[in-house]
Amino acid sequence: MLELGLLDSKMSQFNPSLQAVAAIYTAKKYLNMHNSESSQSSNFMLNDYNVTWSLDQVKSCAQCFNQLATLIYKSKL
Repeated sequence: MLELGLLDSKMSQFNPSLQAVAAIYTAKKYLNMHNSESSQSSNFMLNDYNVTWSLDQVKSCAQCFNQLATLIYKSKL
């Protein structure tokens, strides 16, 4: 997911640590591993950097990842 972000200039509006969290969130959604318990959490944290992102911030960035993935998938069909 993070590599997809390198292809689009829109992703530069997001902090790199937010991109990392959103990429994990998006990948888990694609893999159907994101359970309802964690999706109701209001914050996401990267322990190494002590940065906390709101669910709205993560979803906003994840939406861009999703759009990129959809474009790439459709172009391969």
